[in-house]
Amino acid sequence: RTFEKSSPVYLPCPYCNDGRLQLEKSSLNFGQTAMSLEEEEFREGWHPEDTSGKSACIFKCNNSNCKGTVACCAHYSVEVQQTGEDEWEYFEVHAPRYFDPPLPVFRIPDDCPELVRKDVKGAFALHWSDPMSAANRIRSALERLMDHAKIPRRRKDGKGSSYRLQLHNRIQEYGKKAKDKRLVSIMTAMKWIGNEGSHGGTLSRDDVFDAFDLLEHTLKQIFDDSTTSLVALSKKINRKKSIIKASAVEL
Repeated sequence: RTFEKSSPVYLPCPYCNDGRLQLEKSSLNFGQTAMSLEEEEFREGWHPEDTSGKSACIFKCNNSNCKGTVACCAHYSVEVQQTGEDEWEYFEVHAPRYFDPPLPVFRIPDDCPELVRKDVKGAFALHWSDPMSAANRIRSALERLMDHAKIPRRRKDGKGSSYRLQLHNRIQEYGKKAKDKRLVSIMTAMKWIGNEGSHGGTLSRDDVFDAFDLLEHTLKQIFDDSTTSLVALSKKINRKKSIIKASAVEL
């Protein structure tokens, strides 16, 4: 969540998805806000820990086949740590607010529809600075998933008048044809978190990461063939109660 110039930080690379981003220490620049400077000069009882400001830096992928760079904007503050009986050390702590390009929270399956992928990446970009908006994009991704599953957005009542189906109802409709019925409960939990973001509720970054965990599982279950094949293999092994051997193995 935060980083320091002197401490290593490893973030996922948005380019290759294999390497880890490392801080280019020489690129780190930071400065106090106007209010922080004013308080330092005029406020009685000011301490270095009251410092606040903005910072910017570059991260670089450690994968030799990638070496992609990512820009970061952050808030910075000053913390103090006791290093001896009467010795104290002050150091800057940077809290990221924005990465360009956005960092992946998880790997999106290759077969994920583009409109769903766009909303998921939007949530990746926003969660650092605006958890509410990130939750809203996750809810939008869920609506797109319902579109992909051919769950209608509108229905007609007994009088022939068209009305909009709420996301909750669309999820229930999805559950009628879903292979994994447990996804209904998972999607509903995501919807509640998304509703908080859409309707001005109160969300923390931890709440958004709960939604990311649920979304990652949902996308894997729907679009990741490896999950399906592993489940099928486990059932086959369980039926035979023995190890499945290949029909031909080259040694």
